[in-house]
Amino acid sequence: MKFGVFYNPFHAQAETMIRFAQHAEALGFEWLMADDHIFPPKQWEQSGREVEWDAHTILTYLAAKTTRLRLLYGCLVVPFRQPFTTAKAIASLDVLSKGRVTLGVTPGHLKREFATFNVPIEQRGKITDEYLRIMKGLWTRDEFSFEGAYHTAKRLSLRPKPVQSPHPPIWVGGSSMRAVRRAVELGDVWFPLHFAAIPEGPPGKAPPEPTRYSDDATPERIREGIAYGRRLSKEMGKPFTMKVAILTGVIQVMEYDVVRPFSGKRFIFSKGSPAQVIGDLRQYADAGVDHFVVGFAGRSEEGFHQQMERFAKEVMPAFR
Repeated sequence: MKFGVFYNPFHAQAETMIRFAQHAEALGFEWLMADDHIFPPKQWEQSGREVEWDAHTILTYLAAKTTRLRLLYGCLVVPFRQPFTTAKAIASLDVLSKGRVTLGVTPGHLKREFATFNVPIEQRGKITDEYLRIMKGLWTRDEFSFEGAYHTAKRLSLRPKPVQSPHPPIWVGGSSMRAVRRAVELGDVWFPLHFAAIPEGPPGKAPPEPTRYSDDATPERIREGIAYGRRLSKEMGKPFTMKVAILTGVIQVMEYDVVRPFSGKRFIFSKGSPAQVIGDLRQYADAGVDHFVVGFAGRSEEGFHQQMERFAKEVMPAFR
C-alpha cells in the first residue's frame, strides 16, 4: 500500500511549499498531488482555497526541490489544453524530474470553465479520449500520425520522449463507470474521488451542476468498478491490469473518537483516532484500493505538518 499527499493551498508562498514537499518526502509519502482548476468557483474560497496554482508550474517548481517524491497531476482537465503542447510539457517534466511524473486526467465538470474556454462541455468525454490517444502516440512513437474529430497530425516526432516507458502512468479520475472504461482503454489506474462524486454521464450530455458534496466512491462502488473493469478487459481480449487509487479528502488524526451529533456516527475519512482512520483505510484496501492520496487539515503551517506527521507515524505503518 502506498500513500500520497494533496498539496494544501493554504500554504501559498514559495518557502512553505518547499517545506511541505520536502517534509512529505522525508515522511515516506509516495506522491505529491496538485489539482488543476483555472477559474474555480468563488465559494471554494470559503474553505481556504484562495489560491489555485497552475499544475504544470507548481509541480515543475517542486520537482527541483525534491529527489524522490512523485509528481501527481490530480487531475489535469484534458479538454482545456490542446494535446500537442500538453504532451510536450509532460514529457519535459518527466525528463527533468528523472521519471517522477504521474498524470492524473479528467474530462472536467465545471460549466463556467468550459464556457470560458469555449469548449463544448457535452463533448468533454470524447475530447478527453482523443487527446489521450494523441498524447500516448506522441510519447511512444518515433513518428506519429493521427486523424480524429478534433485534431489531425502527420508524421510528428516529439522530443524529448518521457523517461518512463512506455509513458508516465495515467490515472483516470472520476467515480463513474465511464471513468473505469477510460482507465481500462487508455490508462493504468482508476482514480475515483471519495468526497466529490460528479458523474460523467452519457456521451453528448452536460454533467449536472453539483449542489453538494456526496460520497459516491463507497467500498461497494469500488468493487463494482473493479468487476466492470475485469469484464471490459475480457471483452477486449487484454489482461486486466487496472489498479485503483482513491483521493480521500481531508483527514484529521485526533486523540479522541469523533462522532456526528444526533446520529452518533462519523464521516469516513474525516476526523478520527488512529484506529478509526486505519479502519477507514482497511475498508477500501479490502475492496481493492491499491493507493491512497490524502489531504490534511491545518490553518497554520505547523498544524498541517503535525497532522501529516501523525498520519505517517501512526497510520501508515499499519499497511506495511
